[in-house]
Amino acid sequence: MEMYFDGTSNALGHGIGAVLVSLNGKYYPATARLNFNCTNNITEYEVLVMGLQAAIEMKADVIDVYGDTTLVICQMRAMFRIKEAADVGPFDLKVREVSAHYLNVKEEVDDCINFARKCHKCQVYADRIHAPPAPLHVFTAPWPFSMWGMDVIGLITPKASNGHRFILVAIDYITKWVKAASYANVTQKVVYRFIQREIICQYGLPERIITDNASNLNGVMVNDICAKFKIKHHNSTTYCPKMNGAVEAANKNIKKIVEKMTEVYKDWHEKLPFALHAYRTSVRTSTGATSYALVYGTEAVLPVEVEIPSLRVLMETELEDAKWVHSRYEQLNLIEEKMLAALCHG
Repeated sequence: MEMYFDGTSNALGHGIGAVLVSLNGKYYPATARLNFNCTNNITEYEVLVMGLQAAIEMKADVIDVYGDTTLVICQMRAMFRIKEAADVGPFDLKVREVSAHYLNVKEEVDDCINFARKCHKCQVYADRIHAPPAPLHVFTAPWPFSMWGMDVIGLITPKASNGHRFILVAIDYITKWVKAASYANVTQKVVYRFIQREIICQYGLPERIITDNASNLNGVMVNDICAKFKIKHHNSTTYCPKMNGAVEAANKNIKKIVEKMTEVYKDWHEKLPFALHAYRTSVRTSTGATSYALVYGTEAVLPVEVEIPSLRVLMETELEDAKWVHSRYEQLNLIEEKMLAALCHG
């Protein structure tokens, strides 16, 4: 018989699980939730004992044990060597093998690190874990689309097939709604047109716009459009030139989504609209809701719900026109309540 075990401990709880495989290839899973505070090592001990007790109940004579914790494996090896020398065993079965393969965990981790260093995608899209930590500040706004944060992603290499190398990103601080567009170069003229076409013409005049201290986001043309429409333009602190908070988080998530959707390096600009749709229809941890629901008052119908009809789609197809309109009207009336809940959550 073989046994594979693992345990974990985190802020949500402590869980253990083991799988026993009989000689005829049948699988016997066993899981449990620990109701006391413990560390990862304690969970490994608990799941090992649980698995061995299950093997005893199944009247197993010989068992091969496989785990991924070096500490537990080494202690098990030493314990059974001592018991075998004394010809006394704590169990009614003999542990024939405790996996030696998992003792080379450090070597495997080193191999993964060396591989990641040589991988182009890992270097382009990976988080900068060595960046100095900085506090995140929650911004509040009086109404949706009244305060936007703007930043630039790039220089992206390799550039897209249309020659674009940068992504200009803007995010609303209440709904976390993201607007983004790719460009070959982000000049002051590009920023001017982006503010005018993508923000003002679609979402109305904002009260303020927050950017970092980059020259293309603080040029004469940007100051002119802010003065023309009486928009307050603020910058992040000079000792932290990169935009902190919501915009940096949006940039990181968009890069991750685009990287996973890209089939070839040069088509990333074609995947950008799909990445934005995925971002808008995902629940944001800062608000506890999707950006789409906070803007439109209802959740978007995803392609998977049409291909495999969900309960919501089936119910709406059976509604009469009058009932559907009434249901939609009630959803729209709940937008302000949803936004208030999102602000309290933040």
